[in-house]
Amino acid sequence: NGALEINQEPVTLDRLGSRLFEIYSARQNKNMFIQAAQDLPFGEVIRVIDVAKGSGVGDVGLMIDE
Repeated sequence: NGALEINQEPVTLDRLGSRLFEIYSARQNKNMFIQAAQDLPFGEVIRVIDVAKGSGVGDVGLMIDE
């Protein structure tokens, strides 16, 4: 459905960067996992990764819904 969530909390793409910065600036572990539907265009996943990296996230792991 294209919805974005951080730990089951809905977030818009416009707010994603600032929300991730709030979370990851206070964390020592900067790793993040993204779970996406198999039919989601990969470009959408890349857009989220770009926002995350710009917000202080370190390594990003990808998980695919089956």
